[in-house]
Amino acid sequence: MSGVTRLGCCAQWLGDDIDLPDDSECGVAMHAAHAFLHGELPEDAGDEIREHLMACEACMDYYQAEEMITVLLRRCSPPARASRVLRVRVESLHIELDTEAA
Repeated sequence: MSGVTRLGCCAQWLGDDIDLPDDSECGVAMHAAHAFLHGELPEDAGDEIREHLMACEACMDYYQAEEMITVLLRRCSPPARASRVLRVRVESLHIELDTEAA
């Protein structure tokens, strides 16, 4: 995912519904937007997506829209916290993993 100039790779999709092949640079970046947004990508993949977003205005716009949606969803529905009783019960569980069985 290199050699992309700002607007060069996605200019044809600006203002249109985005329908990209999954293996195109923009398709990869847009499909990875959620994982990138939540820090779920390996560092090298995150670096490639970051590089593409910095070079491609259409993908950056898509990413920023996804980022805003995530912020709004978190604001509307904050993470639930477990009750004190439940936390104590979970912390008291002892689970043994059989590492040789898999």
